[in-house]
Amino acid sequence: MGFLNKGGFRHVSFGVLWKYATPYCHYSEPMSRDRYIAGAMMPCLILGIIPAVASLFNGNIFWLAFGIIYISGAAGDLWMTWLMLKEPKDAMFLDHPSEAGFYVIEKADK
Repeated sequence: MGFLNKGGFRHVSFGVLWKYATPYCHYSEPMSRDRYIAGAMMPCLILGIIPAVASLFNGNIFWLAFGIIYISGAAGDLWMTWLMLKEPKDAMFLDHPSEAGFYVIEKADK
């Protein structure tokens, strides 16, 4: 998310929710829907889809399993993206600081 926004990585925090053994990345400034979706889908694309597709060409079962595991691990990101697509295109989105989800910031008058 940091390289997609003006503020860069100074607004990004990384950590682990130990209760769920889940790593997270949090961006503390509002962002457009397209940028939020791009950031949310990067782990699925880079760690899941690319290795899985590459395994189909080289026949390596390890990379297929690796990709499938990371695609399934991105289920929350896929769900957030699905929810976000139902919101107005011009809305801004603020990542929730401690839970999976986001706040929608809409313009009052258009």
